[in-house]
Amino acid sequence: MHFKRGQVTIFIIVAILLVSGTILFFMFRGSLIEVQIPANLQPVYDAFLSCLNEESLVGIDILESQAGYIFLPDFEPGSSYMPFSSQLDFLGNAVPYWYYVSGNNIQREQIPSKTKMEEDLADFLEGEVADCDFSTYYEDGFLIQFDEPKVSVEINDDSVEISLEMNLGIEKSEDQVFVNKHKFEIDSELGALYDSAREVYDYEQKTLFLEDYAIDNLRLYAPVDGVELSCSP
Repeated sequence: MHFKRGQVTIFIIVAILLVSGTILFFMFRGSLIEVQIPANLQPVYDAFLSCLNEESLVGIDILESQAGYIFLPDFEPGSSYMPFSSQLDFLGNAVPYWYYVSGNNIQREQIPSKTKMEEDLADFLEGEVADCDFSTYYEDGFLIQFDEPKVSVEINDDSVEISLEMNLGIEKSEDQVFVNKHKFEIDSELGALYDSAREVYDYEQKTLFLEDYAIDNLRLYAPVDGVELSCSP
């Protein structure tokens, strides 16, 4: 009797393991099995990756030209007492200062962290994925469906890694494919440039070498010493 009960217990454990293994296989089969894309559907998927690559380059370019920001912080004007502001107008493009003095003479910093830059680029790409143009493929009879994207970004010294989770279905005639994970890497020195900029900024804050340089130039080219101001006819 005890032997039979032991057999039943073993069968129950084996059944649980089989069911659990089956569930886990279907949950993670996208990451365990490489998706094979039929040859006649490959151009559509390549166009999708090309669109993501182009939009990623646009986002990286914005980060580089706007001091690490894609979505600009609120503009804070200066005043007649302190003629400063929180942004530089460079050829019509706003570039946020990492350090500025507010109109009421308060020193402020707005340095984006690398994590914040990654989040901004991810948000930017999530908003741009839906604008990828598949019109020519629709006209050729392709059925393309996708849902809401979820993007994660990792900025390295010499590359930017983009990971996109989005259910993408491509179908034509009897061929169809379903891909839910998309990952690619872009050669970019954004991370190294950011680290260098932080080093320069931190050194300036500690030594004020720019201010010293400005004073040196004033003394070389303007009469700041030994000058007497007086009234004369």
